Amino acid sequence: MGVNVTFTKQLGAASSNSIAQSQSASAGTSLTLNGSATNYLSTTTTAAVAPGKVVLPLTSVTGLVPGQLVTDTSAAVLPPNTTIQAVGTSGVTIWPPVGDTVGVGNGDTIVFPGTATIDAVTAANVAVGRRVVIAYTGTDTSFVIVGTNAYGNVITDTAVGGSGSAVSNLDFVTVTSITPVGGGLTGVTAGTNGVGATPWVTMNWRGYSPLNVTTTVELVSGSVNFTLQHTADDPNSPPNGIYPLAINDPLLVNQSATIDGLSVAPLRAMRILINSGTGEIRTRFVQAGAG
Repeated sequence: MGVNVTFTKQLGAASSNSIAQSQSASAGTSLTLNGSATNYLSTTTTAAVAPGKVVLPLTSVTGLVPGQLVTDTSAAVLPPNTTIQAVGTSGVTIWPPVGDTVGVGNGDTIVFPGTATIDAVTAANVAVGRRVVIAYTGTDTSFVIVGTNAYGNVITDTAVGGSGSAVSNLDFVTVTSITPVGGGLTGVTAGTNGVGATPWVTMNWRGYSPLNVTTTVELVSGSVNFTLQHTADDPNSPPNGIYPLAINDPLLVNQSATIDGLSVAPLRAMRILINSGTGEIRTRFVQAGAG
């Protein structure tokens, strides 16, 4: 059976700290994520100013869900591992409650790490997903990144650090946690670069020979640099259990204009990798075959 797939992809501008603002980090302790402005909320004039309060009125509850960490305020220090227990229309219940000697005052800024959305479906971007970048000062270590992919499935990736930076192997749509393996780090930030791939398109590699797949990449607008990649691995069951080995196809490498090419050698799957730029591309994969 043949394959005929069309999709568009357009990455937003890179941002080095759009996922996590600069902070210190310890081994095994997840970074405080900022993701969006809704994770920085101020208490209202009816805030729980007395010690020991559990219900915390807020100016907004957008994006808050039970289980999220409450890691810091602009004035008070909350107990470790404080989490949201319940979300109301204008406030949240937290546990453990504020300590015996410290309350949360009116106007304190409360930080909820939440979930960072780093890519979104639009008319120009139906093939969502992009890479996570981490910068830090200290002894090189790796970082475990948890989030979701283009299909909404939970994925986990280990970004190996070197010379103060690390980059994810997988393409994320949301990020729910980033946890360093080593500690003693300062100036840790997490964000996105200008790199992102489409989901893998699986070909009928057991069909007729030769394979005969035409790939057409159309530059719709702006400027963008892209590469066609293929893999001999099954994207649903890669040998390392995490991601297929991606190989740059010799037909379309570091291209920046409308172009097409023909693949005839057997391969399992193909995708387009955006290397840089914020232009829009439209890609078509067409494979000959029965059906």
